[in-house]
Amino acid sequence: MTIIIIYSCGNTKSLLNDNKPQYILHLTNGDTIAGNFKIRNSYFLDKPSGNKISYDSVRKYIYYGYDKPYTYYMIHTKKYKEVTKISRGAGYKIYHGKKVDLFHGIFHNGLTPKRSIKYYNPDFETYAKKKGDLYSYSIRIMDGIGLKDVKKRLFDFFYDCPELIKKIKNNEINELDTIRIVEYYENECGKTN
Repeated sequence: MTIIIIYSCGNTKSLLNDNKPQYILHLTNGDTIAGNFKIRNSYFLDKPSGNKISYDSVRKYIYYGYDKPYTYYMIHTKKYKEVTKISRGAGYKIYHGKKVDLFHGIFHNGLTPKRSIKYYNPDFETYAKKKGDLYSYSIRIMDGIGLKDVKKRLFDFFYDCPELIKKIKNNEINELDTIRIVEYYENECGKTN
């Protein structure tokens, strides 16, 4: 593994001193790059050198800002399994299970949120990713957008757990109770008697 450190003397809003890197990028090839980057639509821009690092070559990054360092994972998302449109963004892991991880996603110019996301917040779009899957799927809506098809997305994602789908259909578990749904899947689905 190669570690590359790029120092920049600039004015940053960081926990670290101005001469320390604000970001650490963990690349898909195993290398690590530390520096002060500007985040663009599809790449990280190293401010001092002008070098561009594509999102596709970044596995995760650590941002040193706000009140502590935050780790974001680069995620590929789809709305449904059959959809061909794929979005790429950063996700802050808010739930880590044996079968499923949940992320709050960031998909805009600048993959650093205006406020820190430390835990599950129903006001943020939530993406679920099963262990071993390439894609994360939106299973929790934001600001009411997508509310009418949230059940379809849940049924699509949790297709391998008919008991959970039945509970959501029968309103035994509310389709907006994301954590309860995921915990049911973690604890009850796939059990053998």
